[in-house]
Amino acid sequence: MDAGEISEQGFINDIDRRGFTPEQSFLEIIANAIDADANKIRFVTNEETYLKIIDNGNGMNQQKLIDMWNMLHQNHNNGHIVKGISGLGAKAATKILSLNGKVIVYTCNNNNYIKSITPWNKIQEDGKYSGMIKISDMDQQEIDNFKDDRQNNDDENGTTIYIETSNIEQLTDILNNNFDDEKRKGLEKNMRFDTVFGKCNCAFEYKK
Repeated sequence: MDAGEISEQGFINDIDRRGFTPEQSFLEIIANAIDADANKIRFVTNEETYLKIIDNGNGMNQQKLIDMWNMLHQNHNNGHIVKGISGLGAKAATKILSLNGKVIVYTCNNNNYIKSITPWNKIQEDGKYSGMIKISDMDQQEIDNFKDDRQNNDDENGTTIYIETSNIEQLTDILNNNFDDEKRKGLEKNMRFDTVFGKCNCAFEYKK
């Protein structure tokens, strides 16, 4: 490696070494959605394998989706940064939430339906990041599913993050704690969705 180059293995390992938590990762994903002008964010889980985070923000064009996965790209640079977030970045947040599983980002901006596939398990195993993330157009079934995620309303712009994870039990607990009135009282204020994002005029929903 030449002087001034970035170690891809170091970048990958640094995400874990920094000690960010799944709770902080949720906050980061939410902050990105709100920065994209989302006013509704839905969380969907099943009992074993996946988490979906669905927003009705502006979505991303191809360049913004590429930037999202760029090792050097900084998040929240559009002038209306959400306060109280962790700052770890969306790519790191998906790695932590997936526990090195596969992450697919489906996004639509101005009727352009595209996706990225990030195999964090393979990236971790190979110690390689460049060239590992594939970006392409959605197929028709994926477009239909994307629209279904928006409950057949007019909010076609937006982003759906599909996360395959072996950590679904912990992620479900975090969501249950945020959406149950009694459990939410026991959370630290800087980890509560309603406290951190209470002034952002964004509605949250959770469906198991």
